[in-house]
Amino acid sequence: MTPEQRPRRVWLVVAVVALVVLAVGAVVAFLLLRESTTAVDVDEAVGDFRQQQQPTVPATTEAASVETTEVAVTTTSPSTIPMPGSGVPEPGVYTYVTTGRESIDALGGRSHRYPEVSTITVTHEGCGAVWTWRPLRERWDAMSVCPSARGQELRVDRNHHEFFGVGDTREFVCEPRALFFPATTESGTTWTDTCSTDDVDVVRTGRILGTSEVVIGGTPVTVLGFEMHEAISGASTGTTERTVHVVLDTGLIVELQLAVDVRNDSPLGDVHYVERYRLRLTSLVPRR
Repeated sequence: MTPEQRPRRVWLVVAVVALVVLAVGAVVAFLLLRESTTAVDVDEAVGDFRQQQQPTVPATTEAASVETTEVAVTTTSPSTIPMPGSGVPEPGVYTYVTTGRESIDALGGRSHRYPEVSTITVTHEGCGAVWTWRPLRERWDAMSVCPSARGQELRVDRNHHEFFGVGDTREFVCEPRALFFPATTESGTTWTDTCSTDDVDVVRTGRILGTSEVVIGGTPVTVLGFEMHEAISGASTGTTERTVHVVLDTGLIVELQLAVDVRNDSPLGDVHYVERYRLRLTSLVPRR
């Protein structure tokens, strides 16, 4: 190689390296720029529900109320209390006043704020029902439950998250006879179950808080309160804390407060995921 050729080769290497750096930067910028979320409004949820159902399901068009749910201090009489978890809600789309967000620290961090109104869609399937909470097209949960003499049994819990256009769906299959909540109203009652994927275990420990009366859209209803701590281990590690109030017999969620703090082995690598939200039911009558 002549002395004249050496500088040219050096500059060629520098140019190639620069192009590689620019290409990597362009990919990262593309991922960052394409990061977006789309809220799922009530009408979209109702439309999706109708597509899943038989044509004989009547359609209702009343607008969703945003009246909040206030918890009263009155305790109901034991003689008027139905067996907890003995049924499932009517199918349809239930609306909730919603506050909260989710976030991760990957690629500089991203946060998704949830809409002010979100929905839980209940469909009757198999031995019970599937409950789907879908505040964003990029974020949803689907829980399969079955009523039994033991209470509301939890069969499968599916979660979906999407950041930077990369989706992560996980299906947690619960051990036989696992409970969403037991058939008791006795305060202090506890239970423990496990739900797992191939590489993650979630040990759920619940405790009954007791019954109370709430007013939902002007209608009083007896609800059961319970709290649940989830210890997460395996490819993901961390905790989830839930406080839940449900309609006593059907298990319809009246109010839910949730806090998640987890480190995930995700498609984006090892990331710290945080989620906080609160849901409050606006009407006992679903849209269909």
